[in-house]
Amino acid sequence: MNIWNNRGVTLEVLGRFNDALESYDEALKLDSKHSSAWFNKGKLFSKMSRFEEALESYDKAVELDSSDADNWFDKGFTLAKIGRYEEALLCYDEALELDPRHVAVWFNKGKILCYLKRFEESLNCFDKVISVFPEDGLAWTYKGHVLTRMGKFEEALKCFDKL
Repeated sequence: MNIWNNRGVTLEVLGRFNDALESYDEALKLDSKHSSAWFNKGKLFSKMSRFEEALESYDKAVELDSSDADNWFDKGFTLAKIGRYEEALLCYDEALELDPRHVAVWFNKGKILCYLKRFEESLNCFDKVISVFPEDGLAWTYKGHVLTRMGKFEEALKCFDKL
């Protein structure tokens, strides 16, 4: 089964998405509980903008391995892409319970919270990213954006000066 999953990953890298899906399906025919194949299938569906199918795959991956922060993160990321922000935040919270230093989760959670105008919470997320990667220009940029939206222009400028 791993060979089919690995074949799917390689085909996906080559841009042969339909062939990759067939390989993931073959892996899942051999072992329907292969959480990595479900995860990879979800990533591919998301890449193809087939978000509902991606969510079905991520649901299965999470069901099979709820201890993998990336399963939760990618499900949340897909939910955010289709505007289901509150559900995405719940997934991000699950991911952070499992891996509190997962900076991609903190970053994407911060973006959603800013969009929802939950600025203080958003700032906290970008501060977490910056605490791990103090040279991350994108995190400083988003933090500056949030501060601008809050009317804290001097603080925002300090963030932009970090770039």
